[in-house]
Amino acid sequence: VDLIIKSRRTNSLHLKALNLLEELLSIAEEGIKDGLDPACVKIFNEEKEFATSVIQKIKAELETHIKKGKWG
Repeated sequence: VDLIIKSRRTNSLHLKALNLLEELLSIAEEGIKDGLDPACVKIFNEEKEFATSVIQKIKAELETHIKKGKWG
């Protein structure tokens, strides 16, 4: 029980970050599609790569929390 209570804040923070990163991913994809110029597209591609990578890491960490009973 203590572990669940202690992990709630961290899990909540991960979920907030996940939501922000998903928004960033959407923005990056829109910017890539817009294709204003190569420099802008390059930045949007970097944003997309960053967001995708961190989203995967957060999901993996949350999965670990669930398996270890640190979810509630």
